[in-house]
Amino acid sequence: MARLPFPRSQVYAFFGPRNYPPDPDHKGIDFGYGMSVGLAVPCAAAGVVIGSGHGSQINFWKEVDHGGGWTTRYHMLGSSNGPGVGDTVAEGQTIGFVGPQSGTSSGVHLHFEVHNKNLPSKPIYGTAVDPLTNINNFGNGSVPNPTEEEKLTRGFAVYANTATNQWAVGGPGTWQVLSGAETGLYSTIYGERVALNDADYQGVARLCRSGKISDVRVYANVTTNVWALGGPGVWFIIPAGQGTLFENLFGEKTVLTDAQFQQLRAALV
Repeated sequence: MARLPFPRSQVYAFFGPRNYPPDPDHKGIDFGYGMSVGLAVPCAAAGVVIGSGHGSQINFWKEVDHGGGWTTRYHMLGSSNGPGVGDTVAEGQTIGFVGPQSGTSSGVHLHFEVHNKNLPSKPIYGTAVDPLTNINNFGNGSVPNPTEEEKLTRGFAVYANTATNQWAVGGPGTWQVLSGAETGLYSTIYGERVALNDADYQGVARLCRSGKISDVRVYANVTTNVWALGGPGVWFIIPAGQGTLFENLFGEKTVLTDAQFQQLRAALV
């Protein structure tokens, strides 16, 4: 029975074209929220390990054959520990362990791919298909809709427009304007509001509705101590004193040198 390695609410980068110059054509999905080095990675379905290796951009990786032309790949592992080529694995069995940030990645994460080798190889994506829409097609698995509990994890927050005093709750694919009576309730559920000027508030609204809010991460310039929220087409300087709030929403900060900070800003926007 197939399954995603981690809950869908922990996905922060999706399959397909994206505005991320180091890797503009994403051949899988990235689980980033709640990831930490050494975290065990469960196999999506029963199968046989048919590939294993290491690359400078993808760290250690493994591929599992699930039969019927379907395989899954796990990139950004920290080592080759765990089942090796030729080993049989069960659904949910640990296939490897999340590794440190590597290559052009923006932080610690698991990159997960699904391949349908019955299909003709495409020029850019080869046999890779969207894991979220194809996990049902092998192993009799399913992708459940996010539960309310999952929605309360990273990525959903209350935003307040300081110019108009309009409040909204936003998350991947969600932007709901709140009535005055709802602001206190939603702040209790999702945590302290994020106060934004009108331009930033409208920008976050567009990102939430498009689903791209899940692609952003927190970065800190170790030289200047300037923090930013960055992602494809997004570079927002976090107001002084709000760093911890943004880490609670979008995950632990990635510390960069001044040169790396400026280079990433230029690449994203």
